[in-house]
Amino acid sequence: MARAPQILNPKFLLQNLRDGFDAAKTRTGSEGVLVALSAGGLILAFLLLALLAPLALNAPGFVSYGAGALVLLLVLAATGAGAVALWRLMAEGARSGGGALIQANGTINDSAIQAALSDAEDAGLRALGTREVQDAMTGRVHGFALAAVQSGAHVFLVIRLKQVIPFSLIFAPKAAPWPFALPSDGKLTPMPTPGGVDGLSWATERDPALLWCTRLGPALAMSAAGGEAPFLSLRAKALVLRWDNGDVGTAALIGRELCLAISKV
Repeated sequence: MARAPQILNPKFLLQNLRDGFDAAKTRTGSEGVLVALSAGGLILAFLLLALLAPLALNAPGFVSYGAGALVLLLVLAATGAGAVALWRLMAEGARSGGGALIQANGTINDSAIQAALSDAEDAGLRALGTREVQDAMTGRVHGFALAAVQSGAHVFLVIRLKQVIPFSLIFAPKAAPWPFALPSDGKLTPMPTPGGVDGLSWATERDPALLWCTRLGPALAMSAAGGEAPFLSLRAKALVLRWDNGDVGTAALIGRELCLAISKV
């Protein structure tokens, strides 16, 4: 898996710019008016200062004091508007808890990281044992809890679903053997691979699994194009992916695409 798949793709860059502008508009909301007033007021104050300073030198004393007071009041008003906007944005951020992924060294949300590793063990993609974490990113994307965790030699991505999936779907890249325990909730049937990625796929129920393969395919194809396709397990309320090489940042990027695809269901 590459460090930054498709990072130079113009469509990829344009989509991220759009996402950034949408996030900015959503976060600022009505406070954007106060920010504009603050910036405009400060610019106007400096323009007035530049225009009135030469005139005030030759004007009577009360005119000079009046011009200075006008500029000072304008600066104070603009600064106050900016401070109010900043305070409201901080309060809103505290209430919402932030929508973006938060990077950490594995300690920012230990419960989410431990739950993700537990899901990876239940999926048969991680051995039971000591849970050492070198890097992690946790957060919510499109309403889904997401955790990307580097533990030992592997990188895991876990997305918690909103509803229980009544079947199991697994994918192994390039016909690699499944790392640990296989699903035990039914007989596994061979399936077309998600996104046509090189590998083998099985499911306990064919028809609903085909729909999920269609949803998950583009993100897996993006990962494969970047250099490595992951193992994948979909069962119960967890979608779990595992890369043998990679980093949590790229895994979180793949997770964002998966959350977007799932949210459209």
